[in-house]
Amino acid sequence: MSFRVTLDRSIFHGESFDQLVNGSLRRACRSGRIAVYHTPILIEETLNLWSRLNQRERVRDQLKFITDIGNGRWFRQTGEIWTREFEGKSEKERTFYSRRENQTLIDNLRDLSNGGEFEKNEFLAAMAEKEINFQKALGLRKTLVSMREEIAKERKTKAGWASPWDSFEQYYDLNWEHCGTEMIRKHLRTDKDSEEAIKMWVQNPSRYIYFTLWIKALLYANYYARVDHNAPIDRHTQMDISLLVMARDLDAVISNDLAFMKSAFQALYGLTKEYLTLEQFLARLEQG
Repeated sequence: MSFRVTLDRSIFHGESFDQLVNGSLRRACRSGRIAVYHTPILIEETLNLWSRLNQRERVRDQLKFITDIGNGRWFRQTGEIWTREFEGKSEKERTFYSRRENQTLIDNLRDLSNGGEFEKNEFLAAMAEKEINFQKALGLRKTLVSMREEIAKERKTKAGWASPWDSFEQYYDLNWEHCGTEMIRKHLRTDKDSEEAIKMWVQNPSRYIYFTLWIKALLYANYYARVDHNAPIDRHTQMDISLLVMARDLDAVISNDLAFMKSAFQALYGLTKEYLTLEQFLARLEQG
């Protein structure tokens, strides 16, 4: 059985990408030993570099590599997965592009990597929701910074201040229903009445696997901002939690991010999956 992984954008930076290309991942994918499941987060963050003329050839090289190794299923957008969950689609239908959609995406990315123009590629242009997601990410970061500032103020003004939560699990138990309810009201796109959707979810959150796990990841970001006072709050937090949630049915996440993303991964999955740096991943590939 293939070892199923997804790749974080951090391993495509600078010399890391050269290490990745020169390693044995292509060969491992061809043999079926490794199955790479791509996320829209990786694709969008790569396409975002297209506007930088000095990066364009690098982007073409990276897109070629991405399509060469993308032998697993390709994930839909987060919001689309939520909608399909609430519409009662099967797990494969709600989570991944169909085989036909998958091949269309691969063909369009290959066209771009072989000299095509992004602006003339309607499929990719429609897919690139980067600006929308970027604004959402900035909004989340602003919220997390505000939470941290609120806690910092309390620590300064209240003698003997201590965290009101003993653990993330306690924080989650206190907040999951309110957080999910607000997310459904504001962001779930479905034909169902929002109050009906809320009732369905609260009664059986395990039925809506990806939505519920995303709420848990978001609450961990909130908890992290409130409790880990000195850790930086990254503007990529929203993309990080979306990628981590998509890893639910995979075996590992490959990332060089050793701060929030790794901490959130451990909170979501514990020891049930692996979080590997590029160096660790390449070493495993060489072990055969």
